[in-house]
Amino acid sequence: MRPLPVDAVGQSVDGVRGLSRIRGAFVPVVDAAALFGESHEAGPASRFVTLRVGTRVVALAVDAVIGVREVATAEWRALPPLASAATSAAVQAMTRADAELVLALDAARVIPEDVA
Repeated sequence: MRPLPVDAVGQSVDGVRGLSRIRGAFVPVVDAAALFGESHEAGPASRFVTLRVGTRVVALAVDAVIGVREVATAEWRALPPLASAATSAAVQAMTRADAELVLALDAARVIPEDVA
């Protein structure tokens, strides 16, 4: 979705931009680059990707969405030890799609439970 206005909140968790009103509810907005340790100016995101885990909803602020595709469960592979140490705890698996590396996020780890 196109990004909506984000209201900053005091003393938020690292990587959390603030709250945005999405479909009538206030939703925490997480900077996707921060999940991977990227430190860049928190400029305007070009898209929000919403994640739902049970009753929790989180919006990821991303630079772009290249596409959406279904990937069969059998195609996902565990991260090798070196990749596990180098990526965020939110990354749980990887696969390849059309010669591109695809990472699967564990939506429950994108933002601490006490924030959402």
